[in-house]
Amino acid sequence: MENKKWIEFTINSPIEFEDIIYSIIYKYEIEAIEIIDYRTFLDLKDKKPYWIELDDNLIEKLDNIIIKAYIIKDENSESTISNIKLQLNNISKDIEVKTPRIIENQDWSKEWKKFYKPIKIGESIVIKPSWEEYNKKEKDIIVEIDPGMAFGTGTHETTSLCVEMLQEIDNKSKIVYDVGTGSGVLSIVSAKLGANKVYAIDIDPLSAEAAQINSEFNNTTDIIEVIEGDLLENKFEDADIVITNILADVIITLIPDMTKIIKNNGYFLASGIIKEKKELIVESLKKFGFEIEKIKEKKDWVCILSKYINA
Repeated sequence: MENKKWIEFTINSPIEFEDIIYSIIYKYEIEAIEIIDYRTFLDLKDKKPYWIELDDNLIEKLDNIIIKAYIIKDENSESTISNIKLQLNNISKDIEVKTPRIIENQDWSKEWKKFYKPIKIGESIVIKPSWEEYNKKEKDIIVEIDPGMAFGTGTHETTSLCVEMLQEIDNKSKIVYDVGTGSGVLSIVSAKLGANKVYAIDIDPLSAEAAQINSEFNNTTDIIEVIEGDLLENKFEDADIVITNILADVIITLIPDMTKIIKNNGYFLASGIIKEKKELIVESLKKFGFEIEKIKEKKDWVCILSKYINA
């Protein structure tokens, strides 16, 4: 078997540049990424699994994010990293690309799979890695996920909060939009809870690809339509439920547009909100005609369920 070598390079950046960094590195043949941000660093420091290395010297400010990217070592790898570094330096001098290191072990990228196990969320939803076995109980609803390079394994607080909330509202025969679908886990959950149609939307082509693959795993392609693109450019019909598991600053910009696509008395489920931004989101929702139905919190994260009342 060929003994491939890999190159790991680390990007240390203010969190405000996270999305643009992804847009740059995904232009290249990146095999995988590992993300450490300030909201999970302190917890990871105490509970980290053995294969994650945390460099305390990189965490001088808690508003930074660390992105470790991995590429196959070949004749193009050095120029690839140089090009990425140049583009990132042009964005901000505060973005640091650490000296790359070579990794010999060809199986490194599969190690994390050993520690990603089936997890039950709420009363019935079980998020199961596609490569894991699971002894299904009577009321279990199995959602199989292979996240690939897309965000969304179901284990993060922002996603699990959404999964809990979705089980507390009626999805049956509903039209659902999942905005920023990532790996498609929330779209699949809604489909398996009885939704009639789910539009899984993401501007990231890798996410759209992962969502499509995961929908096929779960035999939900007759219900879920995966769309690569922007929400309002892809509005097909008014929604009974809109799900957004994205950053609070993005949710703020979307709230006015939600009134154009959500039916009267339809639900808006928003997650990915840090506690410091909770009141800002609540105030904006109320301003545009949404009534707060329920708020759930886990650690530093908040999920808000609201209903649109078109008076």
